[in-house]
Amino acid sequence: MRKSAAILRALKENLGLSGEKKTTDDMLFTVETVSCLGACGLSPVISINDEVHAEMTPEKALAFLEQIRKGAKEREKVHL
Repeated sequence: MRKSAAILRALKENLGLSGEKKTTDDMLFTVETVSCLGACGLSPVISINDEVHAEMTPEKALAFLEQIRKGAKEREKVHL
């Protein structure tokens, strides 16, 4: 909750998502908001694949997106 609006805005802008569109066209990312992850002392947090990441900033969140994209591209190369 605390300082989360800027993080959510950065994620949605980077991914081309809106209020109605929650999943990217490539199905790699879905962004959902929740009331509580039970980690108030570490806030703001985001959860990626059931892993909680603490003290998040918009810049850190976008860096995670890039890591995930890079990993997806590497997995694609292996399957080609």
